[in-house]
Amino acid sequence: MLSLHANLTIKKTISNTYTLSGSGKELWNWLSGYMTAVNIVLKGKVNYFGMGTDVVVNWVASFCRDYPKNDLSGAVWNLLLSQNAGIKLTR
Repeated sequence: MLSLHANLTIKKTISNTYTLSGSGKELWNWLSGYMTAVNIVLKGKVNYFGMGTDVVVNWVASFCRDYPKNDLSGAVWNLLLSQNAGIKLTR
């Protein structure tokens, strides 16, 4: 995961979209899909993550660097829990 993050270049355009380059695009795509699925399934809030994919990618990379025994889905789950304290989420 960290090697994918290291190989991802993110550039925000004037129109608030992103241009991605490098082999880390798969990481961005996976996280975007995961975030979309969570937001569809849980219903109620527009964005259960409280941040955009660009911030989530960096948060997950930091988490994985700090907790190397966790996998990508564990990192995203921890982010989801940290952003939604008090909301009952099941895994």
